Formats: sequence, structure tokens, C-alpha cells
Amino acid sequence: MKVKFVGLCAALLVSHPGTSVARYLTGNDLQELCASSEVGCMSYIMGVVGGVQTNDALVNRSSENRTAALRLCIPAGVSATQLVDIVKKSIDGQPETRHQDAAFLTVLAITRAFPCK
Repeated sequence: MKVKFVGLCAALLVSHPGTSVARYLTGNDLQELCASSEVGCMSYIMGVVGGVQTNDALVNRSSENRTAALRLCIPAGVSATQLVDIVKKSIDGQPETRHQDAAFLTVLAITRAFPCK
């Protein structure tokens, strides 16, 4: 299972033929990943969440301008499974946006579900 997941991640991150730029996951890619690997899906989504939260902490520590940070206001007690469900529901329910960056769509789904107050 671990080898299959690593292989899938490597396949999704390889460059397009004829280009030298690494390809990032789109919403379509994330939808396929979530359909084929629950662990891979959760790992990707929680990686995005962790990255945004780390960025927020670093910006808040190094700057007086808190508005510069992208923030996620996830209430206490929300599980990783809930976050995955929120992202999957959003991606499945908005096929017109699935060509966009998967990390962007992940953050958008979570901020819509849990807006900061």
C-alpha cells in the first residue's frame, strides 16, 4: 500500500511532457486520489492545513501585519476526517472549479465551512 501511494504521488508530481515545470495537483487529481486512497487523500489535505497553519504562525511571529497571513479558523474538536469530508464535498459539488490548484480548493473549502470571525 505504501509503495502504491508513493508511486501515485510521484506520478502526480512529474512534469508534463515537453515542459520542465513540476505539475501540482488540481482538484481533478485530488478527486482521483481521494477515490483511490483514503490515506493519500487525508495526507494531502492535512498537509495543506499544516502548511497554512505554519505559515500563519511564522507571519504572525515575524510581522506586525496579521492581515498578511492566510488563516484557517478550524474550531476545536474538528477531526481530520471532517476536514476531508468538507473538501471532498466541495470538490465533488463544484466540477467547474476542479481544474484549479488542489491546495487552493482545499483552503477555500475549509474557509467557507469555518469562516474566521
